[in-house]
Amino acid sequence: MSTEELANWAAQRIINNGRDVSDRWEDFPFWKKHHTTLLSYRQRLGNLESCVSKLSTKNEWFINQLSEIRARLVDSYDIPPAPALVG
Repeated sequence: MSTEELANWAAQRIINNGRDVSDRWEDFPFWKKHHTTLLSYRQRLGNLESCVSKLSTKNEWFINQLSEIRARLVDSYDIPPAPALVG
């Protein structure tokens, strides 16, 4: 495993609060050794769950706004709507 891959896995585990770690994962020995230190970085992130929730709410609002603009444009120009692509 490259250093970059290890860093990516560590970042994912910090974000997920280390909940997805199993001894079947390639980075398990590294995580087992350093998880306490790495998880302490979560405290520096502030209230991550609150921020994610706010981002999700804003994203829903933005999608709704775009849908309304799309509907107005369809009505204004009397054209059939293109499919909306929402991931």
